[in-house]
Amino acid sequence: MLEKIGQLKWRLSSSSRNQQVPPTVVKTLISQFRMDSNIVSSLRCLAKRGSYAGDRVTQIRIFDPGLIVNRKGDALKYDDLTNYKVAVLFEGNIKDDQVYLSDRRTPKGVVENKNPG
Repeated sequence: MLEKIGQLKWRLSSSSRNQQVPPTVVKTLISQFRMDSNIVSSLRCLAKRGSYAGDRVTQIRIFDPGLIVNRKGDALKYDDLTNYKVAVLFEGNIKDDQVYLSDRRTPKGVVENKNPG
């Protein structure tokens, strides 16, 4: 019951603030993606309300704040992470307490080419 109350508070306050990853998402990261709990605790989450396949969902992006250089010191918003794709590790949505995530991590051994051509 307390977890559901915490999830509700997270949903209501997660419009654009850089927050800790909610408990239901932590469980998914550890069980589905086999992430270490210490690493998960260092990640952050940004969310916004949206829709997917005609249903209302909470869109989420899980990111590593250590990979973002925000020179202005402004609070990041969900859409700001489009400029920091390397920092976004997972993205997806939450619908009816179900978490759906896509893995956006760069595969090991693959280096992003910053100077194409």
